[in-house]
Amino acid sequence: MSQTGLTEFDNAVQKTNIWLRDLLERLGWQERHRAYFALRVVLHTLRDHLTVNEAVALGAQLPMLVRGFYFEGWHPADKPLKERKKEAFLSHIADAFRDPSVDPAQVVRAVFQVLTEHLTGGEIEGVKHCLPKEIRALWPSATQANTGTFSPILTSPRRDSMLAQFTIYPTDETHLSRDVALMMEILESAKVEYRLGPLATAVEGDWDQVMTAIRHCHDAMRQQHPRVITTITIDDRKKQPHHLDEMVSVVEKQLGRTAK
Repeated sequence: MSQTGLTEFDNAVQKTNIWLRDLLERLGWQERHRAYFALRVVLHTLRDHLTVNEAVALGAQLPMLVRGFYFEGWHPADKPLKERKKEAFLSHIADAFRDPSVDPAQVVRAVFQVLTEHLTGGEIEGVKHCLPKEIRALWPSATQANTGTFSPILTSPRRDSMLAQFTIYPTDETHLSRDVALMMEILESAKVEYRLGPLATAVEGDWDQVMTAIRHCHDAMRQQHPRVITTITIDDRKKQPHHLDEMVSVVEKQLGRTAK
């Protein structure tokens, strides 16, 4: 069921809710407004430490609603701020919360983890490059960004490409075109290769990319429907990754023609 009557607005609300939920999980908080406030304060502080061009480039990558409050109150004439110490950066968060129980460093790292998970690697590297060394050190490693902690088993993130096929069925709905459109928006924002089929969707990427994208699709559907059933099939080949188009081309080679 549409929340706003406009698909674009519904998608923006869903994406923002996913970001807030991820932030709540990383901080161990319950209050959604508190998570919104943390995201807003850290984004404003980060924005004000970037060059104008980089601040605009980062804003262009954010979901519609997040982009709105990211630019709220921005005065680019005197930016970036000349602060180079981590303590000065964190003081903006501490001053905004005015709550001694809030750890500013934990809040900043959690928001940076969410940004790292949802934005492209190139954009994140561009942002980090603009920051002084001490502030840049607050950004998580690739492993921390996907798990929130260091893994005791995996010493480095997996980079091998794998294939997955997934289906998400809401038990209360028979017309799924609006839901499928939302899934496509999420997959495109996740920067993974995908192929939409009549009964399932195939995805290509490394483990973290694929599983994160599917999780976001599941979460978005779960917010729209009281019950959803998600099934995932994984094709994970060690040292010999394959690709979506390759699987089709191999069959077409045997056929001697393009498959319909």
